[in-house]
Amino acid sequence: MWMPDIRTLFFTLFLVNAVLTLMLFTFWKSQKTHNGFRLWMLSLLVTTCGYFLYLLEGSLLLSSTVANLLIVLSVMMRLDSTRTYFRSRALPRITYVILIPAAFLFFWFMIVNDSVVVRGLVVGVLIVPCFVATSLIALRSKDPATRSLRYSFAAALLVLAFLWAAIVVNGLVTPGDHSLGGPDPINPIFFVVTILMDIILTASFLMLNMARSQNDL
Repeated sequence: MWMPDIRTLFFTLFLVNAVLTLMLFTFWKSQKTHNGFRLWMLSLLVTTCGYFLYLLEGSLLLSSTVANLLIVLSVMMRLDSTRTYFRSRALPRITYVILIPAAFLFFWFMIVNDSVVVRGLVVGVLIVPCFVATSLIALRSKDPATRSLRYSFAAALLVLAFLWAAIVVNGLVTPGDHSLGGPDPINPIFFVVTILMDIILTASFLMLNMARSQNDL
């Protein structure tokens, strides 16, 4: 089966998130939105910037390290957005302080002791619990009218959690180059599934907002 090269997949991820950001921005400016919508839109913008820096890896110093931080930040923002939308309670701002030791670890294992595996482990330890927690918030909502939307939203998050966990475990137990831009055969699967899940997640969140607006009317 034909599979595009990694750089093309990186560019596709960047382009998809850029389009999703623009779509949500247009909706935000023209329609009524609810708590957490703007934050989800901003998280997509952060993700777009992260994937753009991944594209510059090798041509810009520490681009992949900053990209890792942006991806972690965007996932935390999605958790914050979902919590705000379903529970009207934002994530405590002190939670974002965890990005400081994460940044230290990323830079340490990039400059002092270069290790793709450890950097991937740090990313996984931070974002997999965020994906799971975000899905649980949606599943625990009591609104029966949006059950199918909430389930698709939660399922996409759990798929991403499993995918990132698989990437981390693969890096720990299998020798070789496990960078996202490397030749690891799991990377194309990771990118294709991530693209699909990003689309499903954002479409589900947008439709949840539309459903709530309809109920308000």
